[in-house]
Amino acid sequence: LGFSYNFGENLKSLSLGFLGTMPLARTAYLDTGEPFKPEYYNYRARTQRPQLYTSLSATPLPHFHTAAGVALATNVSSTANYTISSSSGTVSAGRLSTTVKPSAAPYFSFLYDPETWLAGLTVRLPTKYKLDVDIKANARVLGPANDFPMLFQSSSMLYYDPFELDLAGALQLSKSTWATLELDWLQYSKYEPPTMTVTDIGSSVVLKNSVTTSPPFRDIFVPKIGIEHEFYSTTMRFGYFWRPSPVKDSVGSGNLVDPEKHVFSAGAGFDLKKARISERQITLDFHAQYHWLVKNSVTKANGNEAGTAGSNRVGSPGYDVGGRIYGGGLSVTMLF
Repeated sequence: LGFSYNFGENLKSLSLGFLGTMPLARTAYLDTGEPFKPEYYNYRARTQRPQLYTSLSATPLPHFHTAAGVALATNVSSTANYTISSSSGTVSAGRLSTTVKPSAAPYFSFLYDPETWLAGLTVRLPTKYKLDVDIKANARVLGPANDFPMLFQSSSMLYYDPFELDLAGALQLSKSTWATLELDWLQYSKYEPPTMTVTDIGSSVVLKNSVTTSPPFRDIFVPKIGIEHEFYSTTMRFGYFWRPSPVKDSVGSGNLVDPEKHVFSAGAGFDLKKARISERQITLDFHAQYHWLVKNSVTKANGNEAGTAGSNRVGSPGYDVGGRIYGGGLSVTMLF
């Protein structure tokens, strides 16, 4: 759901906007995933969390527009204390304290729009949804006077959207036709994985900490192209982009996979006022999308994740990744 308000030319066309999304099935779904199981990590629960964006824009010069906004996120921090007892005459007890703190990632946009062409730039800082849980447990299994304390920390970067630069240009090919080119750069070399990390912080026995399950990542460029043609009250749109995999390889520890993909889009917009269906400015936009995830064979290296040479890694000797995704949507825009 989105809303924007323009304060008029006297204030340099200052505009305030909000955009929010929320899954219908539940308010939010948070899942750290299994640390070793092969997983298309960029698709797990990506749309199963609420998101809120707010921004301000203005036109300080003719044909030149600027905007700044924030993408809101949340960080969850918890402390859990347990006393687990197996002795008669006693009970097990626990306490959980959780704090949810908001965080914000700014973004900035610039647009220059003469009559027959456009040029724009958007800068997005990383967005992080983090979970931290500190756990203190005492196990009374040999009588009420004998406790075995277990102290460890669990943490996960549930969602991480990397730093991004988007550069785009559009050219008017005819009175009714526009073509758009865009190139995005995403800093995946700084990516923080969603899998849970467990660290011993003072247990009575030495616990083995987690090992990294993140494969090496790299920065990527994503080229995009689109074309739009208007037939009076109807506008047709077609688009394509290629997204290389940010994962360098998956031969070592970790099984987070994100294959190279080609994405094809088609859409149609209907202006109900031009079609004389409504007196109010209402536009219906439909779109359909097809993702082709290019097949890739992963071959695992020798030795397991803990460094034991005589054992195999999870997923050994290897597996194939790839597939298809179908999507679509409808939006309604009304001008008041």
